Amino acid sequence: MPDAVLAAAADRDTMDKTWEKWNARIEKLIAGLEARSIPYVRVLLDIEEIEQFCEEQGIPNDAKARSNLAIRKAEQNAR
Repeated sequence: MPDAVLAAAADRDTMDKTWEKWNARIEKLIAGLEARSIPYVRVLLDIEEIEQFCEEQGIPNDAKARSNLAIRKAEQNAR
C-alpha cells in the first residue's frame, strides 16, 4: 500500500503493507466471485474522498468506512 494510504487509515496494522499483496488478495476474491457468478463492481477511492467521507460521518478511516463509501459510490454510479 502507498504510505499515504496506510498513514491515513485507523486500521493500518491489519492492512496489507504493499499494493502487490493487496491486489493479489483482491484478484483472488474477484476470481471467487466470478466462479460463483456473483456480480460485483470495482470502485476506485482516493485518499481525499475517504478522509472527507470519514470526517463528514464522524467515523474512523477503517475497513468498514471504506466499504460503506465504496457501496455509496457504486450505487451513485449505477443511477
